[in-house]
Amino acid sequence: MTIKTAITPLTKRRDLLLFASSSLALAACGGGGGGGADARTTDLDYTKKAWFEGKLIDAAGAGISGALVYIPYKGTVYLANTDGEGKYNLQVAISDFAGLSTWIVKFFKEGFLPKFLTFNEPMAGATIYGLRTEEGRLTKLQANEFSSLNFASLFHIGDDKFTGSINSQLQTSSIGSSNKSTVFPWTADLDGKFKSAEVSLKIRGLNGATNTTKGFISLVGADNSTIGNSHILNYNSDSNGGYSDVVFSVALPKTIGVGALSVYHQTGGIPGDIDDVEYTGISVRLVP
Repeated sequence: MTIKTAITPLTKRRDLLLFASSSLALAACGGGGGGGADARTTDLDYTKKAWFEGKLIDAAGAGISGALVYIPYKGTVYLANTDGEGKYNLQVAISDFAGLSTWIVKFFKEGFLPKFLTFNEPMAGATIYGLRTEEGRLTKLQANEFSSLNFASLFHIGDDKFTGSINSQLQTSSIGSSNKSTVFPWTADLDGKFKSAEVSLKIRGLNGATNTTKGFISLVGADNSTIGNSHILNYNSDSNGGYSDVVFSVALPKTIGVGALSVYHQTGGIPGDIDDVEYTGISVRLVP
């Protein structure tokens, strides 16, 4: 089995990022957010733009600073950092999301599980998305639980041959038929300590009466060999094109080659199946 690696870059829409505080900084590619403390009062064309603002907190209710808040759009992303109190503020072009029935806002901070919010309606004029702190509450990673910025990305794999169903209105551009995301470097001292690995993710495909969108996902070692069995997944979504939670377990051998442990995902290859899917929010937990 040949595995192709593809990573969605976190490029930013420089012309459309505008923050309410000059203390907010862009996390990707360097640079500042532009605008000043009065930026939000000087650019209020709600027929063309929508505002997102809120606060990220931990389990104790404390603000989480330096977290990423981003909204993927095709090959780019609208991106902001939370400030010292966990607050964020950014705006997007409504036209970029006008054709989407379901779209997401992503949150990520190192050491926490990635999180996203789903919206099942198109952006409209005169809209401010004031997100509540309950929606922005992040959960810390537990012992032997792993995630990463790469895992928090929104991936679209497939051939872009849509059927016109509501789920074909995908938020990002396809990166090909497969994708490999590194979990962490496996070391020899970990051999024999864990019986299995539990992989979690959120995914959506095309909706329909029967499962017409299929593919497989697996855990692979540094030599690209599959660990345990590959898992065949049905990707059909609900009538709104929403995401489904997927959790599967992989039995771990006593010895795994030293090097990167990764999650590999491939779609297509089954005649008659529609292969375009989007997925995100991957995490892996090692079970003793």
